[in-house]
Amino acid sequence: MGAAPWWPEALRSGEPPASIAVEAARGRGDVAFDLPAAPGAPGAAREIGARVLGVWGMGGFVGDAELVLSELVTNAVRHGTPGEAASYGYGNVIRIRFLRRGRQAVCAVQDASVLVPAPREPDLLLETGRGLHLVGCFSREWGVLPVPPRGKYVWALFD
Repeated sequence: MGAAPWWPEALRSGEPPASIAVEAARGRGDVAFDLPAAPGAPGAAREIGARVLGVWGMGGFVGDAELVLSELVTNAVRHGTPGEAASYGYGNVIRIRFLRRGRQAVCAVQDASVLVPAPREPDLLLETGRGLHLVGCFSREWGVLPVPPRGKYVWALFD
């Protein structure tokens, strides 16, 4: 086994200012965006992710990252938002973070649920249930990082 991964501590540490302009990502290695947990969130996450990775000169990851972000954000919208009123980091708000170090990038989606997503065997006859399988196929690795007091990040690494 190699060195411990660098991104869990970055996800647990202080966060960058929310909704930083995409062009401002050029000089940053940690960018965050808050999105409403609504049907348009996966599309917005794909667009923002493509732009951030492009600004970082990581355009080769864009197609895979768009697919992964779409799946992670869809899961957060469907399963990660409780019915209570929205407040920062909870309710019907999700956070998307992009981290980079060298030639590695991490896309992470935070929601308010403590439930850990579990991949299941894809069933071609069902319309749902293939998302985490796709995340595993299109990223180098992925995982879940609890974020006390409530919630989690589901992250995917690209290199």
